[in-house]
Amino acid sequence: MAVTPTSSAAPIQITGLVSGLDSASIVQKLVELEKAPVVSLQNKQAAIADQVSAWQTFNTKLLALNTATHNLNTNQKFRGTTGSFTNDVPGGASIVNTTTIGNAGSGTYSFAVGHLATQHKMQSTTGYSSPNDSTGANSVTITLTRGSTVQTQNGLGAGAPAQPGITQTFTQGTLQDLSNAINSSTLGITASIVNGGTTDAPSYKMLLSSNDTGANQAFTVSSVAGQNGLGTNANALSFSTTQTAQDAAITLDGLAVSRSSNTVNDLLPGVSLSLTGTGSGKIMLASDNAGIVKNVQDFATAYNDVMDYSRTQLAYTKGQSTKPLFGNSTLVNIQQSLSSIVSGPVGGLPVNNGYASLSQVGVTTDVNNHLSVDTGLLTQALNANATGVRRLFTANAQGTYTSIIATGATTSAVYDTQVVNDSNGSPVMQMRRQGTSNWLTMTQTGNTFDGPAGSDLAGFAMQANNIKAGDTGTMNVSVGIAEQLSYRTGFYTEYSAQGAIYNQQQSLDKRNTDYQGQIDTLNMRIKKKSDDLTAKYARLESVLATLKGQSNYLSQQLSTLPTTMQGRVVQRLR
Repeated sequence: MAVTPTSSAAPIQITGLVSGLDSASIVQKLVELEKAPVVSLQNKQAAIADQVSAWQTFNTKLLALNTATHNLNTNQKFRGTTGSFTNDVPGGASIVNTTTIGNAGSGTYSFAVGHLATQHKMQSTTGYSSPNDSTGANSVTITLTRGSTVQTQNGLGAGAPAQPGITQTFTQGTLQDLSNAINSSTLGITASIVNGGTTDAPSYKMLLSSNDTGANQAFTVSSVAGQNGLGTNANALSFSTTQTAQDAAITLDGLAVSRSSNTVNDLLPGVSLSLTGTGSGKIMLASDNAGIVKNVQDFATAYNDVMDYSRTQLAYTKGQSTKPLFGNSTLVNIQQSLSSIVSGPVGGLPVNNGYASLSQVGVTTDVNNHLSVDTGLLTQALNANATGVRRLFTANAQGTYTSIIATGATTSAVYDTQVVNDSNGSPVMQMRRQGTSNWLTMTQTGNTFDGPAGSDLAGFAMQANNIKAGDTGTMNVSVGIAEQLSYRTGFYTEYSAQGAIYNQQQSLDKRNTDYQGQIDTLNMRIKKKSDDLTAKYARLESVLATLKGQSNYLSQQLSTLPTTMQGRVVQRLR
């Protein structure tokens, strides 16, 4: 009978029954000594995991700050307005809602609505007992008249011709089929069927309504009656007008205008007007300073969250454990960079700007780099000099030439400009930060001049026309705090080789991988060491068992000899 070999040898067992030693415990303790370096490496991996988590948390806070800066880093964000309406009749309802959709200016306007823009509506005069009844008409023709078909006149003669009408004829026999056909057409008219009677005595009628408002949505309906046994069907479908399409009639500061819709976006620049009723009153548009103040408060909150977290990570208290990022130079550099931007003055501002730092408009920094916003002082500054406040946050440039853009990569300063001829005799624009001797040659594209990458003027562009050698000038280039922070936080959180936090995490991941490789190698050695020790102690037990067996055998043999002979044998064995 064949014997099937087992797939693997059974593990060696150490019983200690012969030696009396707890061999398994001895091997275990020797192996645990070998594992000390592994435990040390695993502790380092745990510390790395804590650092990765801390960087992820910090990255999230920086991204929140970056988002907050986007509500303050462009001129557009400081041009918001709010609108209100006051009825000429005390206690009267509002007839218009205002929404800012662009660069709306402040101002007060008299405003009146004579009538709202309306849809054109018609109703069938005939009632039917069921939607599936025959309409009694061979055909129904709908004509979208598009307002007047006569070419209008103006002071110079004929104006633009009116759009031609559109006509479509329907031949569906039942009320329901006709309704479906109209709704499927491209006329822009909706048909619906309603019961104008009772449940017991229904009277179904068709309602027609233009989808849009305005005089050019007017339409007419005509039908050709069918025949029945008595001649022409007297119950054929016919319609009457229940509401006539018309344009909204508006008067703004005495100027009468009409619009086809009750939503008007082209009357006041940057403002959408939603007409809700008729009457007269005043529209008042004012700068949305309250919105700006809130954005500054949100910015301060996000900034403080970043500073509080970094300060906690870098803090040291005797007798207490430190945080995962304690002493990290990258975190220190980020904290110092952001705090220096916020607490320092904005360079390159015009001498007449009025404000040079946030503290002058009620936004102050304490010893912990914590921002506080005095909303009263900030509102007062906005009311007194909104442009000066705006420049503290945004990027701007004024001077001899027209600025297009400046970014957080641009160094704030006053720059001298000069135009010189290159080696080919062509004029080139150069700029130099005042106080330095290094002239930077701008890259020209048409009449646009861009600063060199990596220089003081990186991210800066301006326009200049018809330059010639010998031209000189100055440009005040200022990059406000929100724009600087937007650039910096975007740079720190960037998922590329340039991103500071990304690089930290990549470095930690590499170290973790290296540690894991060392752990795997050590575990292999420890496994071999454990197997070797187990085999050695097993062999010891085997040898001891053999010796013990031999000893027992000799004892048995000696016991059979006479006593005198035993003594001699013992003496011989000694």
